[in-house]
Amino acid sequence: MITVVSTQSPALYRDLAGRLAVVGGTILSINGIPVAKAKPVWVPEGTTLDDIQWKSAQPQSAKPSAVELPTIVQVAGSNGKQYQVTVVRGGP
Repeated sequence: MITVVSTQSPALYRDLAGRLAVVGGTILSINGIPVAKAKPVWVPEGTTLDDIQWKSAQPQSAKPSAVELPTIVQVAGSNGKQYQVTVVRGGP
């Protein structure tokens, strides 16, 4: 069993050289070992998705330095009417 901690559900990818790798968002670790960024995570030939246990890792987002003011936008409804929507983001 291969345990993958990543921001998206993992998938398997085969490169042009025929090597098999795990992909899926930002992979943070494989079997508890941190993964270096920008490097493929190669797995043994014959690995299937049934061999992979996924643990979700929420992506890290930047915290706003100040409260953002609401933004007002116009949105078209499925009925053709226009609606005014107030979008409020983050805060301390």
